[in-house]
Amino acid sequence: MLSKLKQLFAFILLFYDPKEFDAFKLLKNYINNLNEDYLYQQKQHKETENLSNVDYKIVITKILIDIEKYLIFYNKILSDFSIIRSDYSLIK
Repeated sequence: MLSKLKQLFAFILLFYDPKEFDAFKLLKNYINNLNEDYLYQQKQHKETENLSNVDYKIVITKILIDIEKYLIFYNKILSDFSIIRSDYSLIK
């Protein structure tokens, strides 16, 4: 289900008029809805509920990678929507 939310987010970016909304603000408002699966995985991996800032950056990076996978199919990337691409080197 969460992958469908990320796909929906990508489709909103692709098919709605970017003049009608701020894509970064939309992402910021709904990031907690998009991160549940990766947040859970990171907590399991670290065997703790208390994640570091780097752990949260990894979670956000994974979300952005997923969204960008949908965008790339349409020859777009996150920066086309004023969303700064994450540091993909965080993902091992």
